[in-house]
Amino acid sequence: MLRLKSIAAALCLFISHGRHLVQAQVVQYNETTLASVVFIRTGDHTPFFLGTDSTRLTSSGAQQLYSAGSFFRSRYISSTGNTTASSPVQDVAPIPGLSAEALDNEQLFFLAHEDNVMLVTAEAFAQGLYPPSPLSANGSSALLDPSSIIANNTFTSSPVSNYQYVAIGSTNNDDPTSIILAGNNNCPAWQSALNSYTSSAAFAEQTNTSQGLYLTVGSEVLNGVLDPSEWDYTNAYPIYDYVVYQANHNHTVAAWANSTTYNGENILVQLRALASQQLWELNSPDAAAQFQDANAPKPIFSVSGATVAMSVLDILQQTVSTQGGGAQRLSVFVGDVEPFLGFASVSQLASRSPAFQGLPGYGAAMVWELYSVEDIASGGDDGSSSSAFPSTDDLWVRFLFRNGSDQLGPGDEELLEYPLFGRDPDQTEMKWTDFEELMGGVAVASPYDWCTRCDAQTLFCLGINALASNGTAGGGGLSNAVAGVIGAAVTIGVILILALIAFVAGGLRLHTVRSPLIALVSRRKRGVIRRSTGQPSSNAPDSEGLPPQDNKHESLQSAVTAVDEPRDESDRVRIIGHSKGESWEMTSVRRLSLEEDDKDKVDEMAKPVEARESV
Repeated sequence: MLRLKSIAAALCLFISHGRHLVQAQVVQYNETTLASVVFIRTGDHTPFFLGTDSTRLTSSGAQQLYSAGSFFRSRYISSTGNTTASSPVQDVAPIPGLSAEALDNEQLFFLAHEDNVMLVTAEAFAQGLYPPSPLSANGSSALLDPSSIIANNTFTSSPVSNYQYVAIGSTNNDDPTSIILAGNNNCPAWQSALNSYTSSAAFAEQTNTSQGLYLTVGSEVLNGVLDPSEWDYTNAYPIYDYVVYQANHNHTVAAWANSTTYNGENILVQLRALASQQLWELNSPDAAAQFQDANAPKPIFSVSGATVAMSVLDILQQTVSTQGGGAQRLSVFVGDVEPFLGFASVSQLASRSPAFQGLPGYGAAMVWELYSVEDIASGGDDGSSSSAFPSTDDLWVRFLFRNGSDQLGPGDEELLEYPLFGRDPDQTEMKWTDFEELMGGVAVASPYDWCTRCDAQTLFCLGINALASNGTAGGGGLSNAVAGVIGAAVTIGVILILALIAFVAGGLRLHTVRSPLIALVSRRKRGVIRRSTGQPSSNAPDSEGLPPQDNKHESLQSAVTAVDEPRDESDRVRIIGHSKGESWEMTSVRRLSLEEDDKDKVDEMAKPVEARESV
């Protein structure tokens, strides 16, 4: 299905939100969306360092992602959207051949980390993208699959009102596809740069400047949750993440957070600004230039953006090189805030739109669309496009951004086009050849490049480095199939070797025994930067050393602990950077045995879309 768009013969540009409106004598042309890549952030979730064994998506978060999936369904699949005065960018860009009703998993590619919150995020988004199609009163359905007709000529629908089951690929830190979702995870060079950052004079100054704010917040809502020695800028993001969750789910905290100011400004606004500032500095080579190793060949702080660029470029290149036959039409990746900030840095998005230096909202989405343009006069008698795949001269790419529902105001529920690589605000659309060259210049070249740049020692890096020593690990992107083969082969090979060593040494254990450092990283979930010895600082104030709390404080803290039961002192949050040392599902006291893994688990939110545990 094609959509019409107008271009001007004479220019009269009106710049608005990074997009352009053109008024003039019009020439109409056909525009066909050939492929789209969507990178979406998770929704509202329990805090990363809440005193429970796992972080999970809340019901509100699931609704946010379902809404996002429905939005992209209306853009790429259904045809009810249009252009309005409040939405100058047409919100419909149907992808030809993408199944409208009956799900075809061959046309889609989903990838999420194997931890609970990311997989459920992907599932909720998929439910909005391909909702159920219940049987009508006469037993008919738009999804009348012949395989659902049984011998007596009756139709049997799928469970839960004929839900459709999207195949969701999962990855973990030992799989090369994991770098697409979080390129800074398990990256020792990034951790080293982080250590330099936290040791800098600029960081110390910001910590001192904001100390009063964090003590105010901590005395209200962090007692019994985070050690008082850690109520500071060091933990800017996890503190914000925790407080905003409480403000969303606890009416007492919400009333306090919405009405309390510090130095004349709202508490939550300041916490968000400080968290944004810190994560931007940790994901932008420009902001962090004063902390970088001058001898580093490429900025390591933006590595999460460089891996996103690699995956997007690889998928679109496959579409072009195979003329639409070798890549999924719609690819969806699920991640958190670092890839958003990292890509805004490497693509120079933030240089034109400083708002990209801030945290994206829940369910926010970065979108890259490959499309073709053809003058209607060159089409058929009815203005239809040729069925042949367009030449590269007719291929274009645009970048769009949709912020999360928690950051949208009235009239903001729309995709906005933004220029990449420092281009003028009216140049939001790029020729494919220009996009390919510029994205290639900022992207990680290959998993081998990432392993080298990060000095990483993950399982797949061990295998790739071994291949490189034999001269067989070349460059090139990370296609879904190749990444799966590399990950499986390398992981199986290394595991077999380690298993053999384990058996020889005294038997293979089915319960994982983690090192103290890994246990620390696992227990704090994410977000902590300060290194810890496991004991509170000797000169840090304890809860008894804080100013006495009045009755209002006690009432507020009781309301918080009613939602969040405090942990034992031995399980306090500790710090090592906003990155995962291992997947969130490994944050329980002990790892489940293989036998226990097979047992069904109960979740508060039904999950009719089942994740496929492989890539």
